[in-house]
Amino acid sequence: MANWPVGDMEELLTPTTQLVSLVADFAQCIFQHAFSENFYFHNLQHTQEVVKISAQIGYQNHLGRDDMELLLSSAWLHDLGYAKEYLNPEKKSIEIAKVFFHDIRLEKDAAKTIISTIDSTKGTDEPKSVLGKILADATGFHLASPAFSTYSERLKMEMECCTHQRFTVKEWIGWNIGSLEDYQYFTKYGKEVLEPLKMENLQRQKVCYRVYDNLISGLPGWIKTMW
Repeated sequence: MANWPVGDMEELLTPTTQLVSLVADFAQCIFQHAFSENFYFHNLQHTQEVVKISAQIGYQNHLGRDDMELLLSSAWLHDLGYAKEYLNPEKKSIEIAKVFFHDIRLEKDAAKTIISTIDSTKGTDEPKSVLGKILADATGFHLASPAFSTYSERLKMEMECCTHQRFTVKEWIGWNIGSLEDYQYFTKYGKEVLEPLKMENLQRQKVCYRVYDNLISGLPGWIKTMW
């Protein structure tokens, strides 16, 4: 059984550069003023966790100070687009980042790298850069977490509030299974540490699906549609 990543990341997470400090303050301000209480999953706590896991994977990849600065800046900014558009947040996150970079007069190459790294979280293609692969893995950390069920319930509540979809218990377990099966990790750390833990969560969800399916198999059809 693989171990969930632990360790003292305080040194890595402390904003030791002006850029990371500015980005962290900006992101926290956006979460405080532009995100409603309906964001049970994509919120400041989630972003802080993504920053932490990004730092840990970055450390495992022996990133230098400059690359770590760009990675952590990307992690702080990657979900801000949810404040504007729930179903296409990466595009909006990039738009917000571009305005912010213009305001702080960030050097163009640094801005370009951060934007590219944020774009890697769309999940449509394998990220081309090391930073993109690290951030993509970090954003999927919850799939490998021992607290997966808690994260899943928060996401369900959020999606139902923000998209007005409704999921039966069986539908949501099926959604979890699909997410766990489809998500791919790209870094060595993701493949060796996170992937085995994700697979454990997948097996648990499959067991839940079978048990639940058997539980409601004898119920009338009109009741099944409610469950």
